[in-house]
Amino acid sequence: MNLKVAVIGGDRRTLYAAKELTKAGAHCCLYGLEGDVSGNCNGFTQGSCNAPYLLSEALQGAQAILLPVPVSRDGKTVFMPLSSKKTELKDLCKCLPEGLPVYGGNLPEELKKGRPYVDLLEKKEFTEANALPTAESALALAALNYEGLLSGSRCAIAGYGNIGKILARRLMALGVRVQVYARRAESRRQAHLSGMDAYEFKDLPDRAGDIDIFFNTVPFPLLDETVTPLFKEEALYMELASPPYGMNDRGREKLNCKHLMASGLPGKYSPLYAGKLIAGTILKTVQ
Repeated sequence: MNLKVAVIGGDRRTLYAAKELTKAGAHCCLYGLEGDVSGNCNGFTQGSCNAPYLLSEALQGAQAILLPVPVSRDGKTVFMPLSSKKTELKDLCKCLPEGLPVYGGNLPEELKKGRPYVDLLEKKEFTEANALPTAESALALAALNYEGLLSGSRCAIAGYGNIGKILARRLMALGVRVQVYARRAESRRQAHLSGMDAYEFKDLPDRAGDIDIFFNTVPFPLLDETVTPLFKEEALYMELASPPYGMNDRGREKLNCKHLMASGLPGKYSPLYAGKLIAGTILKTVQ
């Protein structure tokens, strides 16, 4: 495969994705990843990957661009945790050659205009596969950060999508009493049939005081200052969702239990798996 890919920003998922793409015969130009590869593309097939200093050099001759998952965490800059550089989204848009295919997660509208694109987080196959490392990492973090035992505890999950379903099943296998809070009646019905207690979000204030660990998977501030003070002091609130997260600012201020920010877990704890998943999705679209 004779494909030149500009890999811009991201975490170790992006590095492993680039490595898989080079194995498939692509040539990758890395930008904004020098904090890990030190500009030498360590671990990549020699001669099939390089790391130019300038963004314009990385984009030169590119036939596709791979951006982070998600592209941005603040809505203004490209997510580049492995770099001291800072790239504004508006500057990236100005640099992109017209018609260049773009891959990434939660692609901003300005990056979609006038070009083919694949938003990885809108592809069902990708999101389903990506839910597994999120759920497994969440379990490991819960065991490390909750001061009680998972077995016998009462855990609540906000949202019953791909992540919520896998997480709920694994928690039940550990002897956890699982509550699911979901907006859709069908989701609550599925959770109930799987042996979980299922509720609407309006029921949460009456039950918050009995929850040991609360996992949020919904990227919407459902919890406010009327709910968060009701969690007991020894509880653990774990944020698995992307911005704007599951609590508003006032809710965070009033929360009196341990608060663990745990979004983007595949990039932190399963980058090899996640990188191969990204690369595989890209290769399916170009072959």
